[in-house]
Amino acid sequence: MATETRITVLGAGSTMGLPMARNLARAGLQVRAWNRTGEKARPLEEHGVRLLESPAQATKGADVMVTMLSDADAVIDAVQDALPSVHPGIVWLQMSTIGEVGIERCADLAAAHKMTLFDAPVLGTKQPAEDAKLVILASGPNGSEGARATGPDHIRARGLSRAAPRETRRSSRAPRRRSGRAAAAPAHSLS
Repeated sequence: MATETRITVLGAGSTMGLPMARNLARAGLQVRAWNRTGEKARPLEEHGVRLLESPAQATKGADVMVTMLSDADAVIDAVQDALPSVHPGIVWLQMSTIGEVGIERCADLAAAHKMTLFDAPVLGTKQPAEDAKLVILASGPNGSEGARATGPDHIRARGLSRAAPRETRRSSRAPRRRSGRAAAAPAHSLS
């Protein structure tokens, strides 16, 4: 990519989302953010994060959309609200803990809107998030140069985890639909 990766964090005022957004900004990435209760994300402005009033505003022009929300319904609602600004091929790092049914819903939404979905929940709590020591368990499509350039490894290296990639285990299983087929959206180049 010719320009810096532009990241949106939806759920940026939560226990996990706030430090994740802050660490990404500290790593020099351009971060835009939204939170249902905007006041909770206000401290991010001190770190250069641009807070916006809606998921659509926050996602406009983003290369990567990170979701870190309380449950699957909150994730789906936020992403549906972001859809007017989502472009085909955007990398969606779904980092909330939402279970298999939740990630299946995300996979369906991603496929319908040509987003490149990575199921990327994290291991860790508030302190590891603050210290950029989260373990990211990522699974998703292979073979997309654009997705690799902006996906989980790029984000991990740029502020969410200080662990070397070889020390960080990835989920060995891609999201599955009830039929057993891989449910991740097809990868699209972002360049």
